[in-house]
Amino acid sequence: MKAFNILMLVVLSVSCSSVKTNSGEDAILYKNIEKHIAELSSDRYLGRMPLSSTEGITVDYIAGQMKEIGLEPADKESFFQEVPLLAVNSKISNTLNFDTPKGQLKFQKMADYVTFSRKMEAEQTLDQSELVFAGFGITAPEYGRDDFQGMDLKGKTILVFVNDPGYGTNDTYFKGNTMTYYGRWTYKFEEAARRGAKGCLIIHETGPAGYPWKVVSNNGETTKLYLKPEDGYQDRCAFEGWISQTAAEQLFSACGTSFDQAKKMAVQKDFKPVVLPVKVSGWMKSTFETKTSKNVCGLIRGSKRPDEVVVYTAHWDHLGVGIPVNGDSIYNGATDNASAVAWMLEIARGFKSGTAPDRSILFLSVTSEESGLLGSGYYAEHPFFPMAKTVAVINTDVMLFLGKFKDVTLTGSGQSNWTSG
Repeated sequence: MKAFNILMLVVLSVSCSSVKTNSGEDAILYKNIEKHIAELSSDRYLGRMPLSSTEGITVDYIAGQMKEIGLEPADKESFFQEVPLLAVNSKISNTLNFDTPKGQLKFQKMADYVTFSRKMEAEQTLDQSELVFAGFGITAPEYGRDDFQGMDLKGKTILVFVNDPGYGTNDTYFKGNTMTYYGRWTYKFEEAARRGAKGCLIIHETGPAGYPWKVVSNNGETTKLYLKPEDGYQDRCAFEGWISQTAAEQLFSACGTSFDQAKKMAVQKDFKPVVLPVKVSGWMKSTFETKTSKNVCGLIRGSKRPDEVVVYTAHWDHLGVGIPVNGDSIYNGATDNASAVAWMLEIARGFKSGTAPDRSILFLSVTSEESGLLGSGYYAEHPFFPMAKTVAVINTDVMLFLGKFKDVTLTGSGQSNWTSG
């Protein structure tokens, strides 16, 4: 995600159109940004969880502001793009059991392990499933990497490290400390499914994952959202999940090796999968419900090249109501991501206050980012403008309230050929 300061984006905005003001800063009214943040992060919105009782007032507020600014409805006659979702609620076994050469290890749910599944079956079981250590769970021909080596994984559970094999090393293998898509947990579950595995367990480490175990455990038995499938996700693993580093250390030790030795083995370019002398057992019971969430979308038509578009995005959703922190259970999401929605609305007003831009400008506030970029993914599959005519997407996830910046800061450098010049 790109995090921009308000003034940075005014510079980008002015460069994309002809907003005629004395300076970039004059195009922005900070009181408007403060107003939007205060409104969207108030307790009234209960943390803006998609499909919750407060989704309606959230998207209505954003759409109402777009209409007041003077944007056109972007989805035909509507400010809303409907996004069909699958809501999954699961209960998992109190322990995930590993039968090892040194006896049975019982890993406790939330403390040691978390599993979930989008596969639409009411009950899933691992019954003495064979455990395969598959390194980083990556197949990447361009890096000469195949952690599976043609092994038949049907009915088996794979155990993999998070991130890429170059992370934390002095090597430039893959992209070093810069995570590629192969390092993301989403990819590892996808690849495990393509390989026919029944389960995939990722070993959590705070540094390589980018967040502590608490983030994983807090989302243990919460409602999971996915895009509505046509096939019930029958091609996905029955079990997707994580085990803690402490649990992984115990597991490797029970197999006669150490965590560090296993990691050293996994980073090697010629790594081969290892069938561990371990059998895994556990269960999961799930209920499923299909519902519709909404992306909010407003448009300014271009004056010279209206068939081309620059897209500004900022997700409106947050985490809703959860585990209390200092007696407060509402995750208000003022920074993530009411701040960026406020920025986007004010940038839209800035565009409308000047002459019409050459290209069309789409302002898209997407749903279910916290659940895996679902609203963005749905728009990418159902765009209002062809992708070949989409010049750039400028996304903001979290404003950095650190004072005024003089330059545009980009993250993900090298992942795109787009520049701000």
